[in-house]
Amino acid sequence: PAIDSGLLGGLFGKDQQQDGNETAADRADRLFVEINQSLRSIESTQVARIAALTENAYKTVDTVADAVRSAGLTLDVGGERASGGPLISADPTRRFDDQVAELDSALERLDKVRSKVSVMPVANPLPGQALTSSFGNRRDPILGTMAFHSGMDFRAPTGQPVRASAAGTVVKAGWNGGYGQMVEIDHGHGLTTRYAHMSAIAVHDGQKIQPGDVVGKVGSTGRSTGPHLHYEIRRNGDALDPLTFIKAGRKISGLL
Repeated sequence: PAIDSGLLGGLFGKDQQQDGNETAADRADRLFVEINQSLRSIESTQVARIAALTENAYKTVDTVADAVRSAGLTLDVGGERASGGPLISADPTRRFDDQVAELDSALERLDKVRSKVSVMPVANPLPGQALTSSFGNRRDPILGTMAFHSGMDFRAPTGQPVRASAAGTVVKAGWNGGYGQMVEIDHGHGLTTRYAHMSAIAVHDGQKIQPGDVVGKVGSTGRSTGPHLHYEIRRNGDALDPLTFIKAGRKISGLL
């Protein structure tokens, strides 16, 4: 439809007066300024929100890395780089785009951390169950003499599901002497976990495992005085204290 010339004149004609001494052109200029100010305000709000998300992602990465290192594990988060160069002011017109790119970088690092932590045995295989025997020297429950305990024991009723503490590959599933019915999982980087004295095994050799997968059920097979789970963590064959890993897992619980 045709646009009424009088309407245009009413909107933009400088001879038309509105609100006292303000012309239509003055009003249009003022509205243009107000719209730009509003858009800048919206952009600043969005940039602030994105910056907060970015900072939270970086803090999460740092918290997880510190917790994992407390267990004696190495977690390369890809943030420690040698850098430098001349100081050149950032282009203010690219503030939003630059902040989005920074958020993408932070989230990418967080995803890498999630992937790496998934194969670290920091979860509790029997959450909520009582610890009856810790790692280290103790009085042997059968002979009564001092002996080294290569893991930790959780008391639980027979049939209670036992869950993998990290992702990995089953390298042994079956009877293993004093361990009784046992599952051993290889998590890479020399780390393995063992779940012993079980009444039933739910996995097989070569099976790929995800954190929390059921590997078997609590029992009292092998050299055992009652239903419980004997849980071990080993690095290159050497036994480590599982409690150190479980404490690290508690610190990062809910972050990943």
